[in-house]
Amino acid sequence: MSLDVGIRHDLHSYSFIQNEPTLSLEDDGYYWFLYPLFVELSKETGQLIDLYDGAHFQAETLDALERTLSMAMTLVESQPASWRVQVALSGVASGARYSIAGSYGLYEQVEKSQFINLLAQFQRILARARELGLPVVCHGD
Repeated sequence: MSLDVGIRHDLHSYSFIQNEPTLSLEDDGYYWFLYPLFVELSKETGQLIDLYDGAHFQAETLDALERTLSMAMTLVESQPASWRVQVALSGVASGARYSIAGSYGLYEQVEKSQFINLLAQFQRILARARELGLPVVCHGD
């Protein structure tokens, strides 16, 4: 499952505008590190950036999204070069990308440099949406 982020002409169009920046978030440590910030953002905007649903940001909600991305960048910049993020409660791990810490949760390793690039791309999408006067749309599977 993935969550695609980009710019659309309107909330009813299905595809993102070609040749504009986009981003895909996966069900991984990068998404789950951001999830608590997305929950706080949803309290302010009514829009949850979720792997299974859609969200959109335009006008004043772009300001809230921008603050959230700034907060995320500050948090990521304060982390070590890599760190572990809990991605699920205990259960059966499949694949080598997971590690089990005790019997309490599944964790994934994230890389600070990759995370900064991901957030910078998200910020480019937001900045370009502002320039065009169009919404940022998040579309989950």
